[in-house]
Amino acid sequence: MTVLDRYITRQLLINFFILLVVLFALIILFDLVLNLDEFLEVTQQPLNADEILSSPQSVSNVWLRLRHTAWLILDWHAPLSALAYVHLSGLLVLGAMGFTFCELTRRGELIAVMGSGVSLYRVAAPVLVIGCGLNLISLPIQELVIPPLATKLARSHQQIGLPSIHSFPIQFAPDGDGRLVSASRFDPQQEMLTNVHILEREESGLPRSVITADQGLWDQDRTGWDLLGGYRQTPTRPSDLNHNIAVGEPPQVDFWPSSLTPQTLIARQQQSYPQFLSIAELQRLAKNAGIPAAQASSIIHKRLSITVVNLLVLMMGLPFFLGREPVNLVSRTIQAVALCLGAWLSCYVVLQLSADQLNPVTAAWLPVVIYLPIAAYLMQRIKT
Repeated sequence: MTVLDRYITRQLLINFFILLVVLFALIILFDLVLNLDEFLEVTQQPLNADEILSSPQSVSNVWLRLRHTAWLILDWHAPLSALAYVHLSGLLVLGAMGFTFCELTRRGELIAVMGSGVSLYRVAAPVLVIGCGLNLISLPIQELVIPPLATKLARSHQQIGLPSIHSFPIQFAPDGDGRLVSASRFDPQQEMLTNVHILEREESGLPRSVITADQGLWDQDRTGWDLLGGYRQTPTRPSDLNHNIAVGEPPQVDFWPSSLTPQTLIARQQQSYPQFLSIAELQRLAKNAGIPAAQASSIIHKRLSITVVNLLVLMMGLPFFLGREPVNLVSRTIQAVALCLGAWLSCYVVLQLSADQLNPVTAAWLPVVIYLPIAAYLMQRIKT
């Protein structure tokens, strides 16, 4: 790496992190202002007894509430910040590139570089490499950081302060073997079912037996539910299911193997939940009929194609700031913003509109096919 590469890289990273901090601060500020009522409602609730007992006697109640409020803000916005980076990293890199080359042009440094015989493509090389790296960071964030926070990200503002989404009832949820599962409540945080009823059916669809349990706890190692107070009733005829008539003593059932995982139950309840899962989890979810296989394939390919689109948008913006002739930076910046921001927004519109009409893979990579020749044409117009 030459001195020029290090200099451009340093300026690009400084501008990128400044924009990153400013953007996250604005997101948090706007969210707090727009949803101030929900935050105040939670902060005005009585403090947890454990918080009061664990604090020194000298700590005032005001300080405890301030600490509690700070924790609520962090608990709500930290997962959102990771998600915001995934979706906005392309625009952040584009903005950092624009500020970097505007500074180089304003100081006359870009003219000095060109006067030394360095090609403008060589000047753009570190920007493309670093920009590609900053955009690729969104993939491990999506795969490693966001999935453990999925139940937090699926919360609404009415659930601020809760460790995950609200509990909800399960009504006749089918599993992979044709059984129907009902429960009065499913707790996503503890992965626990309450008042469980499992209807086992014949191949013809007629009921064969019913498993009833007080609670069901998910066992990841055995891929099934540990049942507490579980037993199986086998009716003498289908109509006896409504009268709890069984032959002999009902046998106990301590474990129920099933492909109906907690993620499957949450995905069927929350439409946005699959977007926060890793590729491996999406594939398992589709295998367990938690979501359609086409939806899982669409999410996976969109995740990869958007990363490529971010790099293409960066290439589309570079020619507006690289050139041998003197230019009006304000005019060029406006043109770059109009083209690149329009392309970035159009990408999401195209992905949304084409999802129902095209094959999931074709729909996901359609923006790449559209923007690749545009980026190549603009890059070759740079006069070096």
